[in-house]
Amino acid sequence: MSDAPLITVIVPVYNILDYLPRCVHSITAQTYSHLEIILVDDGSTDGTGELCDRLAEEDGRIRVFHKENGGSSSARNLALEHASGEYVGFVDSDDYISPDMYERLLQGIRQFQASAAQVGRDETDARGNRLPDICVPPREPVAMGDEEFLKELLLHRGDCSFCTKLIRRDLFPKDAFPVGKLNEDFHLLVRMLPGMGRLVSLPGHVYHVFYRIGSNSRKADREVFSPVFADCVENADMVADIVKRRRSGSGYSRGWNICCIFPSLRCGRTMRPIGESWPICGGTG
Repeated sequence: MSDAPLITVIVPVYNILDYLPRCVHSITAQTYSHLEIILVDDGSTDGTGELCDRLAEEDGRIRVFHKENGGSSSARNLALEHASGEYVGFVDSDDYISPDMYERLLQGIRQFQASAAQVGRDETDARGNRLPDICVPPREPVAMGDEEFLKELLLHRGDCSFCTKLIRRDLFPKDAFPVGKLNEDFHLLVRMLPGMGRLVSLPGHVYHVFYRIGSNSRKADREVFSPVFADCVENADMVADIVKRRRSGSGYSRGWNICCIFPSLRCGRTMRPIGESWPICGGTG
């Protein structure tokens, strides 16, 4: 690792005029300044694409790509193809981050010789109310191996969101995020964990989620069954298969009951009234 490795921050963007400036400015204001910021305009129709270009004129670290609409995963995958950083982070376009987030994450990686680090997040709804923590960050830094972290995910103590993490770029596979899925973070993280080695979880809420009704996984209509739930079931089946295949060995599953993954059907979130929306497992979008 160099003394000041380049960090690529990826922001998928779609029809988000009102919130994008807050998001981008929270990234450009980072105390760790050696950043490459990639905005991927995913076929916006409300002028957001032009806003991305204007923001790039304000800061030379910002690169903009425009593409036809294909979803957040396809936008993230495009950005990964063009990323130059030694490390990669993600921010959803309606969220924002504290000024020292990437400095903290990089310090954690260095201190614990880890390949990835994560921080805590808080969530605020459209009315400005602070929502209960989905995953409570530790009081002190905690380093763990890939098997231990997978167990934390399955027991719903771990955070699968890529937005709270900084990860070595060379760990991402080609076409990393599954296109067309809403529970994509959990799916990819489980695939990546065996090669990730050590991950460190840091104290503090420094990623800030804006819980916006109408985003991919949040629907106000109680009659709407979001496809995110079908994706959660598919991911639960994927992990069940991992547990079964390793059940006789000393890997992830020794001594576990398959039932430990059933909470995945709750998508890793505290269940809120249907009228208030249904969020996605670990993700922030």
